[in-house]
Amino acid sequence: MNYLAHLYLSGPDPQIRLGNFLGDWFRGKQHHTLPQRIQDGVTLHRFIDQFADNHLAMKASYQLLKPELNRYALPVVDVLQDYFLSKHFNNYSDSTSLDAFTQSCITDLKQQAHHLPAPFPERILTMFSHVNWLALYGTDEGMNRSFNNLAKRAKNANNIAQSWTIAQKHLATLEYYFLDFFPDMIDHAQKQRITHFPQND
Repeated sequence: MNYLAHLYLSGPDPQIRLGNFLGDWFRGKQHHTLPQRIQDGVTLHRFIDQFADNHLAMKASYQLLKPELNRYALPVVDVLQDYFLSKHFNNYSDSTSLDAFTQSCITDLKQQAHHLPAPFPERILTMFSHVNWLALYGTDEGMNRSFNNLAKRAKNANNIAQSWTIAQKHLATLEYYFLDFFPDMIDHAQKQRITHFPQND
């Protein structure tokens, strides 16, 4: 799962949102010095990723892109979940728009960033200093931006920068898999929040 989906699945708690957003920034028990609700968000992030990695529709998505993207099919499919969530956001949220939701999340992330050790607060502020890129995942601009950034971070030679062109050949099938997967993901995340972090809902 990617940034927008993790934020959507966090529920309304600002610190849960921050921890879930940052989940991949921490390894092992590195997050255990943070406030408890941020720790809970990191734990929720890991619950979400584990569920996604084992869902049949997500596995099918990986296999569909693997011939052209090899091991990079995994992160590419994660980013594509944000594209489809953006496209179908009104189906999953009848109380707010995508733009309003993402602006609310950015406000929460910035306001809670002071709980993090350096250099994380500055990184949070820098990430959102110019544009609300969370609201752009449903666009060609957003997808190309995401995959170009992903390509820059990859250690080996790769064709991630062409991921959006590759994915567009399979969009109908990938969208079908997303629509099968995401309702299950919502139910799972909500159950985890209610069971493990009951103050969140």
